[in-house]
Amino acid sequence: MKLEKKQLFVRVAGMSALAGMRSMSGPALLSLDRKLLPESSRAGRFFRSPYVLIGANALALGEMIADKLPFIPNRTAFPPLCARALSGAMIGASLYAGEELSPTEGAVVGGLSAIIATYATYQIRRTLTKTFLIPDFIIALVEDSLIVNCGLIISESQTQAVSCDEGKIDAQAPGHHGMMH
Repeated sequence: MKLEKKQLFVRVAGMSALAGMRSMSGPALLSLDRKLLPESSRAGRFFRSPYVLIGANALALGEMIADKLPFIPNRTAFPPLCARALSGAMIGASLYAGEELSPTEGAVVGGLSAIIATYATYQIRRTLTKTFLIPDFIIALVEDSLIVNCGLIISESQTQAVSCDEGKIDAQAPGHHGMMH
């Protein structure tokens, strides 16, 4: 399914923002959802590999577990920030190339989205723990849940043909027929 460039931008920004929260979440989602990348594209073939599927998801799960450990550096430290930016760039390049658009443009959108999300979620998490005295472990679990649920929403949006035209939305989602105004 070809996406409008605006829809593609939003999808890349969203998936890359997830990578800003947990660096392996975006690649794991790409490997799990066969609809996000055309099978004919190089990225589509890469992410469909059983090795990538197992590896990306094992790393994503490991990252979610490791995030709760006290000795893990802040996400804004240089190595984790680079991992998040590279993950976002890879997501963007893959999705743009899958739509036969510039992978460089996609990499820039993805990398910047991941960096912005990294700093934003760091500040939110820090504020919640310092100001409201919510335990960091609880915030981390909520963040994990948010990542998984947002990933599902992004993935599900691929199965819906949604077009916006002058304030009207045509939605062909399962269980929904017709126009919403």
